Amino acid sequence: MTIAASESIVGWGPQSAKGTLATTWYRHKALDVNLGTQQAVQYFPQEVGGGFHLTGAFKGFAFGGGTVALAPRLEDVIGWLAYAGCGQLSDIADTPESGINRHRFMPPDSYHDMKWVSLRKFIPGATGTSDDLGEIIKDVRVGSQQYKVGPASIVMAEYGFVGREPFLDETADSSAWTWANSYETYESVPLGNKGGLYLPFGSTAKKATQAVVTIADKYTTPQEELIIGSYYPDDYILQQQTFSVQWVFKWKDETLYNQIVTNGGSGDVDGYITWSPVVYTSSFELVTESPANISGFSSPYRLRFYAPEMTWQSQGPPRAVGGGWLALPFVGTALGQSTVSDTFFLDIDNEVSTYSWPS
Repeated sequence: MTIAASESIVGWGPQSAKGTLATTWYRHKALDVNLGTQQAVQYFPQEVGGGFHLTGAFKGFAFGGGTVALAPRLEDVIGWLAYAGCGQLSDIADTPESGINRHRFMPPDSYHDMKWVSLRKFIPGATGTSDDLGEIIKDVRVGSQQYKVGPASIVMAEYGFVGREPFLDETADSSAWTWANSYETYESVPLGNKGGLYLPFGSTAKKATQAVVTIADKYTTPQEELIIGSYYPDDYILQQQTFSVQWVFKWKDETLYNQIVTNGGSGDVDGYITWSPVVYTSSFELVTESPANISGFSSPYRLRFYAPEMTWQSQGPPRAVGGGWLALPFVGTALGQSTVSDTFFLDIDNEVSTYSWPS
């Protein structure tokens, strides 16, 4: 019997502390859920007296994790993942108008400020509740966030997770698990057509044909965290956080390319501009919005990325291809600021008052 994958459910919840499973759960529609238990099955080394076949096997360790791809609804629950993946939150009330709040997710002040979440996935069975299955992962870190923006397209997001302890739940069914929310509707998904990419911030929008924003949190690995006496990783500690952008420029003029190669130099008497060893930096902003305004308001749902100082390089020179048109990919990486939380912002505008992490 074929079982429809679309009957599955995925959700998350904030943990008050490491080792404490979430008590409030939020669900979100998803496109691809590749999430669950990971285990390492290992084999005995070749032994004298064992011939030329394997003589034994054992499970070395287990953990949980994977990825979830979705079209992000900005109405509410996606903010929990942004919080856990960035590390810190500052709310700007009644912005851009009364009743709408801007949630600014930023880097943490310290590595130990990163949040723990729980994940769970409902897997439907062939005959209903008798063979439904749930998978639960406790002590999860949001290791990556990636947002893909393109014209004539909704924004697409993918989140990467790594967790300490996985469980299977045989009592799970589509009605037994309780959720704190109903599914959010499609109206709050932002579009690449609304907004713009600005480099530097405050300039005229660049002609970008696509952009990918990645917030990557590098944690200690499951293997590094193994200890004697436990099958599960002991912890996951933040080691590095990177905010980067890849975008494609629909060629208009040489200004940006000139900045990156020659630091904005000017020609000599022969018109030649000398290469410069100076790295080009600028501020950066990318804004996307929902198609319509939030019901009852004059402003839309809004997703914004900002960094005050990013280094830029082009992925090669402008490439001319017969029958094509000129475009050039650029890559930018945010540099750390003296105030750590100012390194980058991820802003979400919605009606939620705040995301108050349980303690």
